[in-house]
Amino acid sequence: MSEGEPPGTGAPGTWSRETARRLREKLRDDRVLLFWVVFLNCVVIIGSAAVLAWLVGDIAVAAATAACLLAFVGAMLPLTLIGDQNGASPRLWAPVSLMAVPAAVLLIGAAALVVRYHLGGEPLDVTHQVRLERAGGAPEAGEEEPGLRMADADEAVVTLPVRDSYSRLRVTFRIADAAPDLPSCRPSSELTVESADLDGRSRQKVSSEDPLELVLRPGRRTAELRMRLEAEEGCELRISVAEATLHS
Repeated sequence: MSEGEPPGTGAPGTWSRETARRLREKLRDDRVLLFWVVFLNCVVIIGSAAVLAWLVGDIAVAAATAACLLAFVGAMLPLTLIGDQNGASPRLWAPVSLMAVPAAVLLIGAAALVVRYHLGGEPLDVTHQVRLERAGGAPEAGEEEPGLRMADADEAVVTLPVRDSYSRLRVTFRIADAAPDLPSCRPSSELTVESADLDGRSRQKVSSEDPLELVLRPGRRTAELRMRLEAEEGCELRISVAEATLHS
């Protein structure tokens, strides 16, 4: 910068080096400011990792993300306070990054939460991800129609994926006559559904096409429902899952 030239009108490289030098001196001389900068980075990164673990349900991913960001902040400190190996002033991006990391994490985290709460009100259809099989895993041999062919006192297991951001499961079972040419057994038949993955009432009864709403226990990745058919003697019915949705 030439003599008499007002500040900020020099070459971009000169301005950035001068700004970086001032930031370095400020952080080096003011230990309280340095403490709060580092403290802010740690709080924002660790807090965001906790929120990420809650959203995605994967602690390992959240911990790895936090570790990478903390390592980056740690690497920027010596570049900011000491400079390069030749003793020159640090580059502008080194001190600025100490401010940019928490700002970026907060902005991205806020956007993710907005999207989460906006989409969280919409139910998630998991009907096609439901697995229905006989208790004990016995296969349904020679059957092409959906669902299971069951008689009175037969049991089946329903398994479906769940997510931490959803706390309720609404499932609708369909009970149909396996032999339509015989008198219908459907009106007098019902299912008893129970599960260890539920909060509150662990056992409920439901008829065909009646939606059943269940409260899920937090922290589960899958939910397993055990159901038992109650029908008149000699009746055979076909049981299937008509709809299954997750709700927040």
